[in-house]
Amino acid sequence: MRSLDCILTAVAGQFDLQVEQSNLAGGGFSRAEVYRVLAAGGREFAFRKTPQHVALPEERLRALHSLLAAVHRSGMVEIPVPYRPGAGPNGDSTQNRPLRTGNAAAVHDPWIRFGTDIWQVEPWMPGSSIRGGEVRQKHQQSALHQLHAFHAAAADHVSRGHHSVWFRKAVEPSPAVVRRLEITDELWNGQLQILRRKAAGDPDVGFRKAASAVFRVLDDRLPWLHRELTHLAACSFPIQPVLRDVWRAHVLFTDARVTGLIDLSAAATDHVAVDAARLLRSWFGTDSGQLLPAVSEFESRQSFSRTERQLLRVLDASSVLLSPVTWIRRRSDTVEQGSCPPEMLLRFEEVAAVAEAFQPLPARQ
Repeated sequence: MRSLDCILTAVAGQFDLQVEQSNLAGGGFSRAEVYRVLAAGGREFAFRKTPQHVALPEERLRALHSLLAAVHRSGMVEIPVPYRPGAGPNGDSTQNRPLRTGNAAAVHDPWIRFGTDIWQVEPWMPGSSIRGGEVRQKHQQSALHQLHAFHAAAADHVSRGHHSVWFRKAVEPSPAVVRRLEITDELWNGQLQILRRKAAGDPDVGFRKAASAVFRVLDDRLPWLHRELTHLAACSFPIQPVLRDVWRAHVLFTDARVTGLIDLSAAATDHVAVDAARLLRSWFGTDSGQLLPAVSEFESRQSFSRTERQLLRVLDASSVLLSPVTWIRRRSDTVEQGSCPPEMLLRFEEVAAVAEAFQPLPARQ
């Protein structure tokens, strides 16, 4: 097996880069990893490794690259666009070249394969993420402005005919609502008890304790959530490309200005409220003194109908109550469990605590 340094050097060579220094910047249950790489010439890059078994389908990756490149060309430089092999280290990105289709597409794909992993290289974006207690009005305004800018540019891209099964505009039920209703159905029909039994035998006492709190909340809240999702699953909404996984760690600030929106592989088509619900809860948790004004500010930038405002509240509720379930499922599927990695346990304990203290956002007419 080749050493990590050799692998990073080999990946860099495919993008005409020379590695001067590297360090692991992040990872997760899926064993996807991000490395911060300093290349010759002083530029920094994010090298993203994704195991083949969890990687997105190639056509979706190509459609995502096309979308991100279009948003970047619109002037939203806060979006990092993966380079194509041979792009060069001096800003000579090939991201504006048209993607080919058919058998020749791989020549221009913005990734390479190394063993059983897929590697992508993109600029390392400046700035750092902040937690809820650090968020001021100017941070919030900058983030909501960038969300709006992304939504507008992405909608324009697909409106110009660059639509696909993953990125499109339509009026139909929210995919997030449909998907979360399916999850509540599964939980209702026995999955909750299976997960409860598995979690009770988890070797990590901290994980067991937080999971127990989640199950108590679901015992109480799941019937209500199921009713709310069932109602909205029958309603149609304007949907378009959104980020879907835009939480606080993925929004980077320099001073009070957003200078990076990162980790964009979850982007897909849904209602724009998905992004606001995800980001604002990740900042403010159950701090209604900050959460409610932030929700009102987001809504003030939209022309939402009464049903869309209801959608935002149900998306928020389902995100809070079901996010811990995702962590429990991933943990139960982990072959070598042992102790939960400290950073993952802290994140799980946080989402569990927010779920435990959850109260629905107040309805507005």
